[in-house]
Amino acid sequence: MPKKKLPSVREINLENIEYISSATEPPDPAIQAAIRQAIDARAETIRYYYNSVDLNSDRRSEVIIYAVGSSICGSGGCTLYVFEPRGATYSLIAKIPTTTNPIIISDEKTNGWNDLIILTEGGSLPPNYWRIRFDGNTYVDNRYTAESEIPDRTTITGKAVIANTIDPKTGIVLEDN
Repeated sequence: MPKKKLPSVREINLENIEYISSATEPPDPAIQAAIRQAIDARAETIRYYYNSVDLNSDRRSEVIIYAVGSSICGSGGCTLYVFEPRGATYSLIAKIPTTTNPIIISDEKTNGWNDLIILTEGGSLPPNYWRIRFDGNTYVDNRYTAESEIPDRTTITGKAVIANTIDPKTGIVLEDN
């Protein structure tokens, strides 16, 4: 799968970003059940891309899902979901609409969890990068605030996951089970 690189915006330095394509095999059934519960899309086909990443250094991987479908995408992108393992199941800990991929897992942390850095582009706004921080319970989507905006000429370090070119014919189909 071709990798999608992030664009340069406001001289933000992305040279130290490692790009990782999404997994190609369907995740375990517990993840698929959690996705079905989080996405109410009975009348359409939903495809998704995912990566497993330990976001809170507990040696257990959280799962980042980038879901694609007409009810969850718009001109500014699609919806990002973050699931945390809880025993044999997974719980939704964040739902962030209108994101574009790849998603940067920053080396910086807030409340013990890696910050997420999200590019916004499309629609009527110019491209920009935003830091999404964990508040102890969820990732708080406070894009479009001065606190969240990545400053000009910042160097970002981390991994960019779901670094695929998104195509409506690829991705894993969310089955109705």
